[in-house]
Amino acid sequence: MPKYLRPALVFGIIAAGMIALWLSVVNILMLMVLGFICAAVAIVFLIMAAVSAVSRHRGKGKEPSGWKLFAIGDITVIVLLAIVGLADIISAKDSTFFGPGMLGAILFYYGLPILAALLVVELLLWNVTKPYREDSGSDKGRADGQESGTMPPRIAYPQQSDNDGNGNDNG
Repeated sequence: MPKYLRPALVFGIIAAGMIALWLSVVNILMLMVLGFICAAVAIVFLIMAAVSAVSRHRGKGKEPSGWKLFAIGDITVIVLLAIVGLADIISAKDSTFFGPGMLGAILFYYGLPILAALLVVELLLWNVTKPYREDSGSDKGRADGQESGTMPPRIAYPQQSDNDGNGNDNG
């Protein structure tokens, strides 16, 4: 099973369960919102799995990082939802059904900001973990002059003795 397909299935099952529960039993709006967030994350992981499979199939030898794949998937979902939302709002003038343009408004008010927040959180986490990754070998941007892929040197502590400092043996 591809690396990113398992999280996609887990988030998809969670999303389906939350949305089904919201539709059938409980009318809690937060349950619906969390279900749609899980569905969006499942779609992002599906896109990550597809891009990873295509890059592996091309045989370049180096698979793109999960950080880049998540950003690509999230941006793809944001663009697709923006297109759907714009199409709904533009076509709302000619429609006669209940709530014309409502889907576009919901996507622009709730869907896109949540996905943009996921992208910002991912970018912040990437920047926080960037100095500790082993694959980055450049030392640019480090104020202390250490290489960015290494941890600081270990401190050698002296051996502990059984003596407590007053001449008493604690053995």
